[in-house]
Amino acid sequence: MDKLPQKTFIIIISFYFAAFIYFFIFSIFNFSSVNIVGETISNPELHSLNIDLSIQREKPESEIQILSNFKISWILSNSVRLFIQYLLPIQSTALILAFSLIFPWKLGPQGLLSPFTDVIGKSIFLFLILTLIFSGLTEGVLPGTLKKQSEQLYLTEIAIDYFEKANNILSSENEDKNYSIIIEMLNAYLRIDPKNPVVKDTLDWAVSIGEINNIDTSNSEKNASPPNELNNKKAADLIIKASDYFKKEEYFSALYYANLAFNLDKSRPEAQRIAAESREAIRSQEPDNSEIEAKRYYAQKRLGFETLNEGNSIDAYYIFKDLSKDSTKDKDVQEFLNRSLEEISDKSFFIDEAEKYLTVPGIDNIVFLNNPQTLIYINKMILLDESKAFFFDIEVVKFDKFNNIEKHFTAPYGKYNAESKSIIMYAIDRNYSNKSYKPVYITGTESEPYNIIQKLSPNLIDLNYLGQSLHSINFMNIIELYNYGSILNNSGYIKEPVQILLLERIASPFTFLIVSFLSISLGWLLRIRKYTFPLFALLFIPVITYLIYNILSIYEFGIDLILGYSLLKIGFYPALIILLVTQAFFLFLSMVSIASQKD
Repeated sequence: MDKLPQKTFIIIISFYFAAFIYFFIFSIFNFSSVNIVGETISNPELHSLNIDLSIQREKPESEIQILSNFKISWILSNSVRLFIQYLLPIQSTALILAFSLIFPWKLGPQGLLSPFTDVIGKSIFLFLILTLIFSGLTEGVLPGTLKKQSEQLYLTEIAIDYFEKANNILSSENEDKNYSIIIEMLNAYLRIDPKNPVVKDTLDWAVSIGEINNIDTSNSEKNASPPNELNNKKAADLIIKASDYFKKEEYFSALYYANLAFNLDKSRPEAQRIAAESREAIRSQEPDNSEIEAKRYYAQKRLGFETLNEGNSIDAYYIFKDLSKDSTKDKDVQEFLNRSLEEISDKSFFIDEAEKYLTVPGIDNIVFLNNPQTLIYINKMILLDESKAFFFDIEVVKFDKFNNIEKHFTAPYGKYNAESKSIIMYAIDRNYSNKSYKPVYITGTESEPYNIIQKLSPNLIDLNYLGQSLHSINFMNIIELYNYGSILNNSGYIKEPVQILLLERIASPFTFLIVSFLSISLGWLLRIRKYTFPLFALLFIPVITYLIYNILSIYEFGIDLILGYSLLKIGFYPALIILLVTQAFFLFLSMVSIASQKD
């Protein structure tokens, strides 16, 4: 028995492997797929064809149904989840059987060569290592696995929703079908399940019909807004720039920068001079009446310039956007198109920027008090980094000092502005000025023409935590739980449920070590005495595991009651001290139980 730690480790790993194989097989047979099936369509001329598409559910009675393209990923992640969640009873079963059946049977009549406490003492380090591994699995692997499964469930739900919306229009008896919505919904579905042949063929057919009916099915171009070059520029720098443009005979640009310089410092005559000379040069370049198209172009260019100068950068953007299609050589147009893009970035964003994240899993159902008088709800947030995020289905309720609703409005899309720490809720189309989304007021009215910016008290990281529901706190590790609890009170929540879970997580490694020692002690106490291996005992392994699982559930429930009562009565840190003292006491008892075993 000198190599007891190695033999114990081999037995434990063997049990781990057998358990994982069992959970893998269980997950295969338990997987319930959902898929889109039906008749594929390849002939666009048959646009009156009655399409037969449907949702095929492998096990309709199953509560959890996953898209079939997630099958391999789901089976693996579900196997890992079950293995980690049942690891403690698996470990306990392995140790009980090892010390009650396997080791005594191998010893034979000669018995132990050393006292039991000396022999088992060599295994203490092994159990410390296994405890660290257990902690790594529960805090590192399990939260990520649960989150991945939750995302796949979410993607399945919204994919089916997209398909049903498209299929309802396709199967309707209305001959004048809205193919643009059909195309949009099928494209959204394929972003989640890109290899579905039925949906791909149906989309190709819908696009063909859309083209026949002159429906615009092209994707919006994606031009990134240029960086702001004018920030912190002084009037002198702007005058130099205006002078340079004037020398190049780019008079619109010269006038623009001269006006900016004059607005910064009205005492500079150079700015007024360059502006006056630029206006004169612009007037001198005005085409003859016979040049109708050139005159129209010139008039639009001038209108765009005046619109931008007046601060209406969004209208100016559309003017210069249209002009840029007519002329790619006009440097003024490109210059002011870029300038208008700079200025609209502080008060609006493009619809397609947000819509490309519609099907991406994000942080759902964020509700918080922005301040004592403002309640904000965000259906989904896509967090790209610590300073960039998009929001979907925003609802804001503002109260007066008597707690009556003063304003209540909603907005479909929002973008985070890091500089102002606010949500911009004005989404515009990249190409068409008649399509935009702004807040819709249910109660109250806009106090400004563009009341589309909502200041935020929490930062994006705090919003990430606030979006975690009581179910999704299982996706967090200990550090995230601690941070989560620390910001809840500031946003109108109670933090005790999160703190209780945090205490449970802290107790988990202690429980693993205590149960391991008690399992060794129990196994040796119940060891066989006749040195004949009882094969029939192997049949009871599932029963033993089931009993241990239920006993552990009762033990953990009792610990939760103690922790919950302590937390509510005396606070988190005193409850943490009680937890550590309690676990140290149980650990001491488990080691005493080993020491009391006779050879």
